[in-house]
Amino acid sequence: ESEERAHFTFGRFIHTFLLEPDKVQEQFGTNKPKANMASKEGCVDYLLWLMEETGNTGGISRDQLKNGNTIAELRALIKDMERWLPKEYITEEDFAAAKAMAGECLDTQFGQLLDHPYQTELTVVADIEGVPCKIRLDFYSALGIGVDLKSTRNNSRRGIFVQEYTRFRYDVQAGLYTLVARAAGLDLKVFAFMPVMKNPPYLATFLAAEEIDLLAEYARQLVVGFDKCRETNKWPGYYERPQSLELPRWRKEEMEKAVCSKSENE
Repeated sequence: ESEERAHFTFGRFIHTFLLEPDKVQEQFGTNKPKANMASKEGCVDYLLWLMEETGNTGGISRDQLKNGNTIAELRALIKDMERWLPKEYITEEDFAAAKAMAGECLDTQFGQLLDHPYQTELTVVADIEGVPCKIRLDFYSALGIGVDLKSTRNNSRRGIFVQEYTRFRYDVQAGLYTLVARAAGLDLKVFAFMPVMKNPPYLATFLAAEEIDLLAEYARQLVVGFDKCRETNKWPGYYERPQSLELPRWRKEEMEKAVCSKSENE
């Protein structure tokens, strides 16, 4: 859970660092210690840092924390105290990575867009055939270009990212964002993704989605279909009558082989 939370915090940080740098100091701290939470020593180190950041030292010494609590109790204290942090925090190592990632992003076509008027973290609301829809554009250029930043553990090259593009249905995202943005009056001509690696060498690529008119129309059908499902409470993949459950062919053959083998031995 802690690792997943750190992953999302880092994602929010790179978005803010690149798109809204003036808000970084207000929303984030970059001095989070890289503590080993699997050990008692690491928990104590992290807890002492939390106490200092929240101003809640309470006159408790390191030895008192270490000797007076089990590791489970220390983790419970950490979870409780993290709620009192005044902002989100990342490690110095993550800050260096985010800085490198931002530099790579600025070296793509995205950097040229900053020479023109733009908006960041733009919330757009529109009615699609009676269905209220809301999107949030990471970046919108007055040139009619929308950009969505994607941090990825994989290579950001086109041939690699295209696998994530369909797997995570980013193509549907591109269509929906285009549909809603246009319905709200934005002259969106291009919707692009900017995948950037979270690991060295932190490479970034600027990839414009093709066939966005087709993607937008497909998204429209999904929106209308979803609204109809809500009205009728009938959803694709769910059936009113009992359905049979078949074994996969390989599993059936495996069982038949085992049964025949046992019969022959008897």
